[in-house]
Amino acid sequence: MKKLILILALLIVTFTLKAETHTRYFHGGVTFSFFYSSLSPYGEWVEIDYSLYAWRPLRVHYGWNPYASGRWIWTYYGWYWDSFEPFGWAVYHYGRWYYDDYYGWIWIPDYEWGPAWVEWRYTEDYVGWAPLPPYATFSISFGIRFSINWNSPHYCWNFIPYRYFCGYDVGKHLVGNRYKYRIYSNSKYRNDWGYDGGKIINRGVDRNFVERKSGSKIIERDVVETTRLRDLSGNRDRDRITIYRPGEDEISRTRVTDIEVKKLDRRTSLETSKIEIGRKERERIEIPNRENERKIFERESHSTNIKQNRNRDEIKIEERKRIEEPKFERPNYERDRNYNRNRDERKEEPKHVEPPTRIEKPKIETRHEEQKRMPEIEKRSEPRQEPKIERRNEPNRKETRSRDVIRENSPKRDDDSRSTARRR
Repeated sequence: MKKLILILALLIVTFTLKAETHTRYFHGGVTFSFFYSSLSPYGEWVEIDYSLYAWRPLRVHYGWNPYASGRWIWTYYGWYWDSFEPFGWAVYHYGRWYYDDYYGWIWIPDYEWGPAWVEWRYTEDYVGWAPLPPYATFSISFGIRFSINWNSPHYCWNFIPYRYFCGYDVGKHLVGNRYKYRIYSNSKYRNDWGYDGGKIINRGVDRNFVERKSGSKIIERDVVETTRLRDLSGNRDRDRITIYRPGEDEISRTRVTDIEVKKLDRRTSLETSKIEIGRKERERIEIPNRENERKIFERESHSTNIKQNRNRDEIKIEERKRIEEPKFERPNYERDRNYNRNRDERKEEPKHVEPPTRIEKPKIETRHEEQKRMPEIEKRSEPRQEPKIERRNEPNRKETRSRDVIRENSPKRDDDSRSTARRR
């Protein structure tokens, strides 16, 4: 019995491994050099970590999000994202997206094809999707598996009412950023991945559920594959959808010798050690003089660390000396000599100098002779007398009231009587 169980387990493992290799062969074939040459006109390549490269779009508007300019179509692969952007065939069907607070949205390449690498949420009124992070990998037995405990934040999600979900351009009807958190907190998480005949399927939110909420019937479209990129542009048929997959001849013709990659000024918040996508392909990427650059970089970093430690030790030693050693001032003999010399000069007695003789001028009398004969009168200094202030006698209140009463009761004379009285 135990042998049968072991044999069955081995058969299941071999079947899964063959299926995974079959998916890589069927959907694979794309190389990093092909991605590099195809996406360079629309953005720049940056180096996140050693032998880990990412692509960043440049010619996009403010507030741009992935999976926002296009439409959702129900196909044999489940929900397929038909992008209206020229680089959509690569970044929405291969690889993963990540939002960095400093660099914005960056795309890390992977080499397995999928209809749309997104996760889903839904409410009674809205349906939403967000791009899968680089920590997510696809497995036949588990579906999507995360290498860390991951929850996409609310600003990475796109929400739309059900009636516009299957419209021509969903970007015109997406919910604003200020409403995302409220919808996100009231939503439910949904994922439904599958695998059939070497094809990855993303069913996401149930098709029947979307039909009931939107009130419209969703038709399954046929899928047509092409190896020419020009067949993809401008071909928007209602009955079928065209999928671009580069052929082996086109991939073999694109060989890039000089790869220009920009080194980031600061590190990203992405945990590169937890990324599993595209690992084997990254090992095959060869850049000339890369090993020498790595050795030089390690040597420089080691030397800089030694210098920093040495400087820190010197600073600590100087601080200890300042604390332990007492302050000692060197004697200034010149200053003391000058000070004593000035002190001796100050002790000397000053020389006696006689004041100048004063010449007295004769007094000249200006008084008249008669004034001389008159006796002089001595002035008496009398004390100053202040003027007496007479206090004003205020009238009695009773008298004033009686006068007012008499005035009011007295008859008033007319102007005619006054005039006659004056005439008399």
